[in-house]
Amino acid sequence: MKRVNIHTVPLDRSQEQPGFSWNAAVLGPHIGAAEMGATLYELPSGQAICPYHYEYGCEEWLLVVTGTPTLRDPDGEHRLEPGDL
Repeated sequence: MKRVNIHTVPLDRSQEQPGFSWNAAVLGPHIGAAEMGATLYELPSGQAICPYHYEYGCEEWLLVVTGTPTLRDPDGEHRLEPGDL
């Protein structure tokens, strides 16, 4: 069994442009997954991953590990807390 720990995995991808800065680790390869998508993001305060992201035809989950990010969806903005899914 392969496993990855989200608290110790190296963040090996980054994006730095005004307003959209983050570090990330793509987790699937760490556990040998071929079809599962899972990414751990670390965002500096006040930054976003992208201007607006939406999925059609598939589910996408967000699990807040630490911090209080703001999630935007068609209903507006929602402040999330650690542990929110």
